[in-house]
Amino acid sequence: MASLFLAFITSFISLQLLLKSPWRKRVVAYEDERSMHKGVIPRFGGIGIILGITVGWLMLGVDSWWLLLLLGLSIAFISFLDDLYQLPVWIRLAAQFIMSAVFVYFEFGFSVFSLAALLLISIVWMVNLYNFMDGLDGLAGGMAVFGFSTFAVAAYLAANDIVMLKAAFVVVAATLAFLRWNMHPARLFLGDVGSTSIGFIAAAFSFYGWREGMWPFWFPVVVFMPFIADATVTLLKRFFNGENIWQAHNKHYYQRLARMGWSHPSVSIAYYVAMACSAALAVLLLGSSFAIQLIGLGSFAVLISVVFMLIDWRWHRFQTQGISQSQRSVQNFEADEGFVKESNSVIPL
Repeated sequence: MASLFLAFITSFISLQLLLKSPWRKRVVAYEDERSMHKGVIPRFGGIGIILGITVGWLMLGVDSWWLLLLLGLSIAFISFLDDLYQLPVWIRLAAQFIMSAVFVYFEFGFSVFSLAALLLISIVWMVNLYNFMDGLDGLAGGMAVFGFSTFAVAAYLAANDIVMLKAAFVVVAATLAFLRWNMHPARLFLGDVGSTSIGFIAAAFSFYGWREGMWPFWFPVVVFMPFIADATVTLLKRFFNGENIWQAHNKHYYQRLARMGWSHPSVSIAYYVAMACSAALAVLLLGSSFAIQLIGLGSFAVLISVVFMLIDWRWHRFQTQGISQSQRSVQNFEADEGFVKESNSVIPL
């Protein structure tokens, strides 16, 4: 319990101090046509989270967590530089691949190349996926709370692994402190330093649990399915449309819901419910037969697909109605202009 308390207190106090320091004006998110917020918001919340995780894990005193901690701090440092100086995409990706490769090499080895390549790509994707999905008040932080809480419960139920349980809850505690300022209307954003490091740690936990036999490979995918599905489907759609997938945008499903009139709390709660359902399903299927797992996972995949298709359909109607209203406004304006011109014209005698 001491490690959880220290993680929360460290995160809370460090963020409170940063919000009162000159840094609150140095690393900020500005409002633009793609953003989902108003005004200028500090975006260094991840600093408090990573500090809280560091203190909490050091309190656990487990040697096996040193590598993950150092690599997580390295990812956070590169992202911190990106928050400050807007690093080129290739530098960020190169650093992420290097850190991920180091993790895979020391934890799994490169003897099976196909497995190593799959792990490497999965980790880098999770790092960027979490960054992509950090765009709405309370969303990314809430997903971390649900996801790592599920890891903790599964580690205890499947293997009675107290260390894994405590390490996961340390992440939850540090994130809860950040959510104090991130719930709508947010006064603090996670920033790349937080989103990428949490994504990296989530991927590492996923593969730790799989390697130790706590859960099958599909378990973490189902746990984070709302995040993974939204980010992956959106990226694939943008890729096949010929768009720059690294350019900031507002086409994620959660962003479309907000743009169609859903409030930030409503969207976040909807995703919380989805995450809670996917986490519960993943835990329930752990001890089930292969046939039950197949039916459960297949049904869940169909449900996610139907929800996304409904959002796409509603978004298409929303855009069509918007265009129609714009056209009517233009026609009315032109008609009014014509009336004015006619009324102001000189009538010959």
